[in-house]
Amino acid sequence: MALEGKLPDRVPVMELAIDSKVREAICPGSTYEDFVEQFGLDCVTCYTMTENEGDIEWVDKQKGIWKDKWGASQRNTGEFLSVVVQPAVIETEADLDEFIPPVPAKAKV
Repeated sequence: MALEGKLPDRVPVMELAIDSKVREAICPGSTYEDFVEQFGLDCVTCYTMTENEGDIEWVDKQKGIWKDKWGASQRNTGEFLSVVVQPAVIETEADLDEFIPPVPAKAKV
């Protein structure tokens, strides 16, 4: 309805992220797309927040710690998304004043 410029008939149902372990437990052997179809979700997500192994700047590969395009340290826990860990990139107002964000076109991760 919304795509036709009409008043939507209902609120869309979606999930922004579904960890593969959760998907596998609920629907063994399914792909993300199969899962979306089976459960009638109205939206699919493009996973742009996940990291690609070849683009990671490792700080400590054994511990799964890497730096993202913003300079933040993240830890790959084996789950869908990594988690940000200390030290923070911006902890004080002075840090914020000196912070230079990445150029989007040149950012790998």
